[in-house]
Amino acid sequence: MDDGFQNFQITKDVSLVVVDAQSGFQNGKLIPAGPLREDVAQGLARANGIVLMGEGTPSLPSFAGPIISANIVPTAPDALHGRSVFAFAGIGQPQSFFRHFAAWARKLSQPNPFPIITNSPQRNSRSSKRQLR
Repeated sequence: MDDGFQNFQITKDVSLVVVDAQSGFQNGKLIPAGPLREDVAQGLARANGIVLMGEGTPSLPSFAGPIISANIVPTAPDALHGRSVFAFAGIGQPQSFFRHFAAWARKLSQPNPFPIITNSPQRNSRSSKRQLR
């Protein structure tokens, strides 16, 4: 569940929770023990629907709204064919994002996921410098 969904100051008409169909809600624990920002059941209570991205059948808590399956399909696949592409991802599991681009483009320039922030300021400093070079 991401920032917009959890921002109560934003007026929403519809709230969809997008879930990776392979990994689901992973270990179901909140940061720092897991990837979640809030309890799954609490978040889903505010959702109008769930979108399962990709292939898989993750374990989901009971949910009364619609559950939709979806896949990423390029609308203009020839636009990237044979071209070098630079891709940037600031999402939780960027590997899937980069796999899609690599399949559509001739060459994917160095995949560059957003640096992972840890509790160690020393490690963050080295990691950021290494990625900026």
